[in-house]
Amino acid sequence: MNNFIWVKLKQNNSLCLIFFFFLILSIDMKAGENPVGLSHIQNILKNDFLDEEIEKREQGKKSKNILAHSKTVKNYRVPEIDEMIGIFSELWLVKNAQVLSWDFVHPDYGVLEVFLDLLEELDHVEKKVKILFFDSTKQYHFAIPGMNSEMIFCLSLPFIREMNLSKQEISMILLEDFYRLDKMFFTKSLIDDEMKKIAGKNSYPEKINTSFYKKILNQYDKLIYEMNYSFQQQYEITKIMSSVLKSKPSLFSIYSSLIQKKNMLLRSNDNFKNYSRIYPSPEIQLNWLEE
Repeated sequence: MNNFIWVKLKQNNSLCLIFFFFLILSIDMKAGENPVGLSHIQNILKNDFLDEEIEKREQGKKSKNILAHSKTVKNYRVPEIDEMIGIFSELWLVKNAQVLSWDFVHPDYGVLEVFLDLLEELDHVEKKVKILFFDSTKQYHFAIPGMNSEMIFCLSLPFIREMNLSKQEISMILLEDFYRLDKMFFTKSLIDDEMKKIAGKNSYPEKINTSFYKKILNQYDKLIYEMNYSFQQQYEITKIMSSVLKSKPSLFSIYSSLIQKKNMLLRSNDNFKNYSRIYPSPEIQLNWLEE
């Protein structure tokens, strides 16, 4: 007679089978006889492993569903205001590539290096700067906030060529736009109550109405092509330029020369007559510098 003890243990999520055979009495088996019911044990093992595999697959399906849902919810996240404006700036540039004609092959004018050196000299260090030249007089120069604190400066080639500006004089135009961005004139004009309400939120399961995106891009058009800076804003920027440059006579001289060239251009070329509609009259600026 055979006595059989079967112990099943679970350790570390692995199935361990330990068989103990104890011959308590004498064994008297016939040939071909199954002493411990091996076929029965095999069926038990097979069913145990099958149940465990089914359970693992079900857990795997649940995990995949949870992950897929999590990704879907994340897609409805609305960026914070700074990130949102950076995205809109990139979209607007793509949308206006043909209007401004900025996507064209041109030589490296070396302006970026000179401008970065100027910023560093004025203690504006570690600034992320991108300069785009456009072959159009639809606008003359402007700057918009980009992604990850980047500043995107856009310059009209016909505008700077007509005045035969040096790299240092071009850098002074960029410096004015730098301070306009720093004072957040553009950003403050762009932000409205709707943007404040949805920024940084998750709109799941509702999608943001496409009219919101169209409204912001249209506002970009208005601010860049039609914006009239207030008299106070123009005065403030000119006085900032005067303040930071007067202690550096060579730089102040370059800035003064730039304004004089702009004054001559607007007097002699009607193609640029709209400049003073957006930016301050060079004559007025010269008076402000003498104050």
